[in-house]
Amino acid sequence: MIYRLKLKKTNIALINEIKFLGLVINNKLSWRRHIDYNIPKLNSACYCVREIKLYVLQNTLQIIYYSYFHSIMTYGLIFWGPQRKVLGFLDYKRK
Repeated sequence: MIYRLKLKKTNIALINEIKFLGLVINNKLSWRRHIDYNIPKLNSACYCVREIKLYVLQNTLQIIYYSYFHSIMTYGLIFWGPQRKVLGFLDYKRK
């Protein structure tokens, strides 16, 4: 079924997916594409942290982790965080 939307006599096209402020949102409100979009970024961040850990102090490594990996993981969390599967994945205890 195709819906036609108009705004001030202008047709608005329906789309399946859009990237808005770094969040990939689709018409079914599934986060699969957003996750797929972020996996390469997170892989790169993991590689960076793993390679640099031999050369820097622990607190410097923690700063790099929070500025690179953690910022990618938590961006937009207020929107996709309440999902039940995501909450289980992000549930961790800091030492």
